[in-house]
Amino acid sequence: MSKEDISRLYVNQIKNSQNNERKNISFGMGLKLSKEFVENNNGEMWIEGEPGKCTTVLFTLNKLDNIS
Repeated sequence: MSKEDISRLYVNQIKNSQNNERKNISFGMGLKLSKEFVENNNGEMWIEGEPGKCTTVLFTLNKLDNIS
């Protein structure tokens, strides 16, 4: 996936879901919800890829020191 495609990914999927379009809605909503969850927990989520190669979704979360 090209960098341009990656940068448009969230926007296109959100538009699709808002317009009630059925194609890719589950992918777009899952990606949006995942990003929201990660960011609400002080993490980061990003996408890396190159045309003709795999595209990877990565994220980080802070480690909890004490879990009660």
